[in-house]
Amino acid sequence: MTEPAARTSISQSDLFAERELELTSPQGRAGKLHVRIARPVEALDGSWNCGLHLQEVEGTVTELSGEDSLQALVHALYVIPVLIGQLRKQGFTVTLEGHEELLLPEFPLPGAGHA
Repeated sequence: MTEPAARTSISQSDLFAERELELTSPQGRAGKLHVRIARPVEALDGSWNCGLHLQEVEGTVTELSGEDSLQALVHALYVIPVLIGQLRKQGFTVTLEGHEELLLPEFPLPGAGHA
């Protein structure tokens, strides 16, 4: 048996959660950034996958895996601030209703020491 083809978007029927943010390019072009999370699904090997898509930035969906559906979802939630941090390092401004605080969970890196 082969694995299904990689998703290139998250369909409305697979959508689990979504947040609309404001995105301003380094050149000052303002637009929206839709952060979309697909409902976790069980893979053929028994692990679970959860799709994550920054709709206006990424060309494909990132699949996050876990031992169960909750762990896959937590991995997706963990990656969102990382991806947004990368956008900010590239000079983009990402806000929620005009505020830099995006009201997203941020998890400490496992094994990282506290300063």
